[in-house]
Amino acid sequence: MFENFLKEKHGETYTGLDDEMLDAYEAWLEELQTDDFIKYADEAIVKLSAKSLGSRTSKAKAKSSRLNGKKGGRPKSVPWCGV
Repeated sequence: MFENFLKEKHGETYTGLDDEMLDAYEAWLEELQTDDFIKYADEAIVKLSAKSLGSRTSKAKAKSSRLNGKKGGRPKSVPWCGV
């Protein structure tokens, strides 16, 4: 996961050819200092935590919507027919 994050970071500033991107990434990675790794690790943790929290929140909202009768779910209460 962290490697994918680093590849995204490199890709944000990369301006060369696609064929040379892997070599450029490896060179960029070799030039990173310890402080750079710490900074990117902090960013990755924040991004992945927010993404994880967002997916859990979305699932909870979807479940709530189904229980409240939205998006094809059953209504919370069914009116009595009196039949």
